[in-house]
Amino acid sequence: MSNEYDSIRATRDLLFHSDEWLTADELNRRLATVPDCHSAFELEHQRRIFSVQRDGYHYFAAYQFGVDLEPLPVIREILTRLLEEDSWEIAAWFHFPNGWIPLDDHGQSPLAPKNALDRHEEVLRAAERYRSTYVA
Repeated sequence: MSNEYDSIRATRDLLFHSDEWLTADELNRRLATVPDCHSAFELEHQRRIFSVQRDGYHYFAAYQFGVDLEPLPVIREILTRLLEEDSWEIAAWFHFPNGWIPLDDHGQSPLAPKNALDRHEEVLRAAERYRSTYVA
């Protein structure tokens, strides 16, 4: 069981250290500058964003927000499709390259969903396909 736990912890560490993550307090301070914006937890409760828990804190991936700090609408649509996944599985889905998102224009390997959020339909199709796939 220790090997499985170590593997899960290593994957979570990789996810956490590969992106910018904001605590609820940090996000709420930033959101306070946005007129009529909800708190981080209200946005999460509305399934407009997601968080992961680490060391007793909730962390929110910065890639879920536009430059205006509004949650990207595509995030809500993706979360609707990934409804039954836990938050770390959702973070992994966004982070790792996804074979259902076509190769980029330079012939590089498949894109991670977090890097293709502007490719709305392709990312949503990838989320839909993920939901209907059995992973052992």
